[in-house]
Amino acid sequence: MKALKSKGLILSLSLILVLLTGCGSQEVTKKPGSQETTKKPVIYLYPKSQQTVSVKLAYKGKITCTYPEYNDGWKVKAHPDGTLTNISDNREYSYLYWEGVSNNKWDMSNGFVIKGND
Repeated sequence: MKALKSKGLILSLSLILVLLTGCGSQEVTKKPGSQETTKKPVIYLYPKSQQTVSVKLAYKGKITCTYPEYNDGWKVKAHPDGTLTNISDNREYSYLYWEGVSNNKWDMSNGFVIKGND
């Protein structure tokens, strides 16, 4: 019973450590002329059949955090259910995550929607 409690404590502490060491989550107050944080964008891939996909960001700014590790892009095996297998570490992910800072002025006045069946 004591061993079970110890394992539970270790698991709880490990989870807390993972949550505390993630990418920055502080709110940023925009000052005139300062860079703005791109807030937690993610990339989902849903191919019709399993395929290897390379993804590179054309981001005008500095990438500050990625998951999985970005290096010079992501190379993943994408599955129709949206599951991604990262080629470099063979781990499974639901999406590609990145954050960055930029002086870019985002135009939010229009956009597009892709139908779920497309």
